[in-house]
Amino acid sequence: MKKRYWRKDSFEGLKKVIDLLRVNSDKELYSNYCETKEKWLRKRALTILEEFIETLSLQTLNKRIKFTDWVEERRLNNYEVIDLIPILLQMKLIEPNFGLMERKRTK
Repeated sequence: MKKRYWRKDSFEGLKKVIDLLRVNSDKELYSNYCETKEKWLRKRALTILEEFIETLSLQTLNKRIKFTDWVEERRLNNYEVIDLIPILLQMKLIEPNFGLMERKRTK
């Protein structure tokens, strides 16, 4: 009988995304988050993610939008990976970016 691991597809997909991140030096902290999460080090991963969010939130809106577009595309192409956009990232970076983009468009 073949063993099934909980969330195996998610962690295998996360490894694919980590490989893509290795060529993007501007996403180093996010890459560190993914690698740490893949190793099941949840608390450490969240600490890294918070640092990434803080760092990226100081960047220009265009850089934040570029990351949001990139991570959303990865999420759509790797739907089995549930850790690409954790709630913390969604609430503190992605949703505020969409709000700013909408306001910018309506001006």
